[in-house]
Amino acid sequence: MKKIIRRLTAFALCAILVMAMPLASAQELFTPEGVLLTVQIVVTLADGTQSDLPVTPVTNTLGNTVYWVDESMLSDDQIAAYYSDLVQAAGIPMIVYNVTLAGLVSYEMLLRLGRIEGVEGIKYTSSTVFDIFRIKEALGQDFAVYSGSDELAVSGLAFGADGIIGSTYNVLTPLFLKLNAQMAAGDVIAARETQKIANKLIFALLARGLMPSLKATLTLGGRVDGGISRRPFFQLTEEQHEALKAEYRAIKAAHGDLGLDFLKAL
Repeated sequence: MKKIIRRLTAFALCAILVMAMPLASAQELFTPEGVLLTVQIVVTLADGTQSDLPVTPVTNTLGNTVYWVDESMLSDDQIAAYYSDLVQAAGIPMIVYNVTLAGLVSYEMLLRLGRIEGVEGIKYTSSTVFDIFRIKEALGQDFAVYSGSDELAVSGLAFGADGIIGSTYNVLTPLFLKLNAQMAAGDVIAARETQKIANKLIFALLARGLMPSLKATLTLGGRVDGGISRRPFFQLTEEQHEALKAEYRAIKAAHGDLGLDFLKAL
């Protein structure tokens, strides 16, 4: 694990485009130095070459235009070539992000991406955590697999994940450090109980939109100003904000502040 953590400092983290990520501006997705994805979805590589990706403009309920990568127009060969170009342009190892829950990338395609020279790991967000075993068996134990489903951190670690990566860890850090230590000590029952409590908080975040709820929670914690969510995400209304805090208060009443800044603030 220590070897993996040291190597991570040299890794470029890049999101798989075929996850159909909505883009509201050219600044919302950053790839390795010299590789910038513009709002027209034109990738400029370090050597000056460009790669056009098929996109579909979508007008949301606010009348704003956002862009989606049309994964149906990308073949596996095109996706593999794209990532090969990125790794070569960056010149450092890459961990590929994949949200299998979106159902857009097959298991076989994950293995193909993992075999690209320079790709040394993957963030695997899926309920099919048994595939973590399969991926490591197919690509080798040194190939890093990170569990990306926050609600299934215990399961991911139990099935051999090298670590966990998730959005809610920005506000639930003490809980998941505790869970990770419990799993490392082999105390799965205790880790399961920690996961249950963490999931109550995760579901509270998800109920009103993850991104705006995370930002509101960061602000509530008092260490940083979480700011506002960019389009296409909505901001929490005052009513939603109060409802979120009410859920937090109920969880605090049942479990204490759990070492979390935002619960301490209530």
